Amino acid sequence: MAAVIRPIHDQTFYLTLEHKRKLKEEYGIEPWTFIQKLGDAVFIPAGCPHQVRNLKECVS
Repeated sequence: MAAVIRPIHDQTFYLTLEHKRKLKEEYGIEPWTFIQKLGDAVFIPAGCPHQVRNLKECVS
């Protein structure tokens, strides 16, 4: 396996429910999870860490 430099942005790992729970409990960080449906627009502020998991083909 190649070296992992940016685990979230390289899409090598995804946050699980357990990861998200620990982030909230230990650091006060509350991750959001949502499902985007056809016709929905999502705006993520510049500099905001985020992770995308495409369940179907899409255009970014």
